[in-house]
Amino acid sequence: MNGWFAQDFKFWKAFVEKLSDSSVKYLLMSLGACLIALALTPVFRSLAKKLGMVDKPDPRRINKVPIPRGGGAAIVIAVNLMFWLYAALTGFKGLGGVFDMAWLRVYTLGSLILGVIGFLDDRRGLPALVKMGGQLLVASLFFFSGVRWGHVFLRFPVWFDYFFTVFWIVGAINAFNLIDGLDGLASGLALIASLGLAGSLFFQNRIIETLPYLTFAGACLGFLRYNFNPATVFLGDTGSMFLGMSLATLPLMSGSRSELIVSIGMPLLVMGVPIFDTFLAIWRRTVRALLTKEKKRDVEDQGGGAVMQPDKDHLHHRLLRMAQNNQRVVVYILYAVTAFLVLVGIGATFLQDRSPGLFLVAFVALGYVVVRHFDCVEVWDTGRLLSKVSQDRSTRFAIPLSILVDILLLNAIWLFTWYFQFDRLPKRTNILAALPVFTVPILVSMVLCKIYNRVWARSRVRDFIVLCFAVFLGSCVAVGCFAVFNQKQPSMIRFTVVYTFFAALALAAVRVWRESMIGVLGLLSRHVLLDKPDTKRVLVYGGGMTLRSFLRERIERDPNLDRIILGVLDDDPGLRGRMVAGFEVFGSGDDLERVVAEHRIHAVVITCVMTPERLAEIVDRFKKVGVKVTIWRSEEAEL
Repeated sequence: MNGWFAQDFKFWKAFVEKLSDSSVKYLLMSLGACLIALALTPVFRSLAKKLGMVDKPDPRRINKVPIPRGGGAAIVIAVNLMFWLYAALTGFKGLGGVFDMAWLRVYTLGSLILGVIGFLDDRRGLPALVKMGGQLLVASLFFFSGVRWGHVFLRFPVWFDYFFTVFWIVGAINAFNLIDGLDGLASGLALIASLGLAGSLFFQNRIIETLPYLTFAGACLGFLRYNFNPATVFLGDTGSMFLGMSLATLPLMSGSRSELIVSIGMPLLVMGVPIFDTFLAIWRRTVRALLTKEKKRDVEDQGGGAVMQPDKDHLHHRLLRMAQNNQRVVVYILYAVTAFLVLVGIGATFLQDRSPGLFLVAFVALGYVVVRHFDCVEVWDTGRLLSKVSQDRSTRFAIPLSILVDILLLNAIWLFTWYFQFDRLPKRTNILAALPVFTVPILVSMVLCKIYNRVWARSRVRDFIVLCFAVFLGSCVAVGCFAVFNQKQPSMIRFTVVYTFFAALALAAVRVWRESMIGVLGLLSRHVLLDKPDTKRVLVYGGGMTLRSFLRERIERDPNLDRIILGVLDDDPGLRGRMVAGFEVFGSGDDLERVVAEHRIHAVVITCVMTPERLAEIVDRFKKVGVKVTIWRSEEAEL
């Protein structure tokens, strides 16, 4: 028996060596991994059912029937088995001379550790800190084995290289863990990503280095047969964490400093969707946790306000709501986005010096899509948090914090003006000698003009005039002091004029951030709330100055923001069709019934002054069409 095995092994070893320079081995590696995944996935599916590892339907999950999880173990075994089989048939020289045996041992050990953690989490559920500890252990193993960012990028200090490498690997692991929320989504994105990375290496004539990626793609394809909608098995943490680990570490082994686009740009692009979704999740959950801590809003069904608690605002959840719960449409959209990013990366390998332009075009195009559809929730919640924080004027640190912000801002403006004026950064001696001369007089002038005693959320034009005067006065004192002690700088007058302009502009901008945030909230609330079934669609009657008062108080005193203003009615015929405070004037009171029916209005707020007779008439007409009427009063009356 042993003789037969040895003879058979020698035959296959000779066969692989014969094909070492042939493209057939790439097909065999990919096909072998695919067949193993195809064969093992039903086995793990049945095992998961017996062990009770089943995702049961609940309000947060997409599936409507119980589906086994943990099937991703088939991908783990398929990839590692093919790697070791190829290494054995080639004399344990690594994968085609690209990845040595030391790396392969660490890769297999990391797969085993994450596989055990994932299995236990799929089986019973593990605390988040335990999972994070295992991920940090795996990332550290890779770093100390030589898989690190410093290998393909600049020579960082060891501590920084360690932090950056561990952050990258752990981030990728969790990115695929978070994106695994629809049938075939994570496994399909991993398939496209691995093919993209292989393609970028192929077009760089580094064909042998594509072997691990093609093997990985084959395993993902085999599993996708059972995971695509309608799925009969899920990846589970066992599979999703392995996908992230592989796509994070493989580029660090095949990368080089001579090809930064392939080594750094491609991994960032091909994993763009999971990385972006993870970034939004951290941002969104952190903001909501802070809002919940301050008891500023109700976060029911949105993660409960805990940073580590799941929610239903991932990219696939939002697209699913837009696509009316059609999973296939959402998956195809995210596949297309990832494929587009892959094509951008591959195109950059051809354009060489022009690649920044291609990346810029792609960034602008995707940026528009992101701002238009995806990140409204995060920006909206952040704006509301900042708005709430800005209302809290009771803290004793408000004025010192404002002074500190102004000091940092004035210093930054001074450095910018110096570079703008002299086309170079100042020397250290110039910074130490000149910067305080310009900063201190302006701060003293602002204190004397009582700039820090003003409530800028209620500012008027005269407040900004006083601010500009304070900056001008401080700059005049500064240039006078500088002229007394440094008479050899004839260009300092022009420098002072430019510096004064930029300083006044920056200081004024900082003080209107809250008003700007209110405007941004008004725009984003339309996108966030318009499609929610429980949102009240409101019409405002009256487009005068009282409307602005109502809009301000609505943001400050209505923390739930469960209403959306669609437009305005005003009896002034000159306002029809125009924009007032960012809202379109649909018509006058004569168009009341038409506007209510056309825009499906639930409530109306009257913000204008009218005679009692006219008010009674308008209220009666609104009530006849089933609209709730409220009135906003902001006027002086004798008591």
